[in-house]
Amino acid sequence: MEGKKNLTPFEQEALKLYKSNLRLTAPRELYTRVQAAHRLNVSVNSLDDEYVIPYKMKIVIRRGKAFIPHAEIKRVIREELEKNIVHRKAVSN
Repeated sequence: MEGKKNLTPFEQEALKLYKSNLRLTAPRELYTRVQAAHRLNVSVNSLDDEYVIPYKMKIVIRRGKAFIPHAEIKRVIREELEKNIVHRKAVSN
């Protein structure tokens, strides 16, 4: 832990965030909004604005907290990839 003392406050916060997201390496059935945003490579606000609020993504409520199923994340990624492929084909023609 000697090396941790040499980190700036910003680096310590980044390390803390990185460690909190390490749990994402193992597949799981439900993700918190923060974890789902990390998986989709968007901010939590973007996740809410683009998917959760307009009801484009199913959420599960357990013990008063909102979770996003793994299948929904996979579906959104697949749809985004399809949109990008179609857009690229339209632009290239």
